Amino acid sequence: AASVVATYTFVAMGSRIIGGYLGDRFPKTLVIFVFACVQASGVIAATIVTSLPTALLFAFLFGLGWGGRGALFTAIRGDYFGRKAFATIFGLSAFFLSGVSLVSPLFAGYIYDTQGSYDIALLTFAIINIFGGSLILFAKKPLLAELTQKKN
Repeated sequence: AASVVATYTFVAMGSRIIGGYLGDRFPKTLVIFVFACVQASGVIAATIVTSLPTALLFAFLFGLGWGGRGALFTAIRGDYFGRKAFATIFGLSAFFLSGVSLVSPLFAGYIYDTQGSYDIALLTFAIINIFGGSLILFAKKPLLAELTQKKN
């Protein structure tokens, strides 16, 4: 387990740099979608973990998607809402992410207790990840943010 966590954390560190680079050259929403799909594929790979190599496959894919997506979500908040609202928007999103972080392991534990496997929970998380990544494709910069950035 320590090797897996270390691997996805290390991969995520490099992926943040890659995500930032790609986000400066391509539409951030598209790059976020791609990283969300990569992260979801890592979660799907977790359903086949039977050995260290498959666990490392999960760690690599999950870390790659998690790191790149995370860096770009921070950047897009700044692009869309500017400096004046950045902290408020970040705080609001962190509030909801904390709620999801609280409920997700409880859901996974319930699924394991009732089904004897984490597969349904992992597939649910992967679907939610792809759905969320798809929604970002429809995100448009708020008009108010454009006006605020022109003043700054």
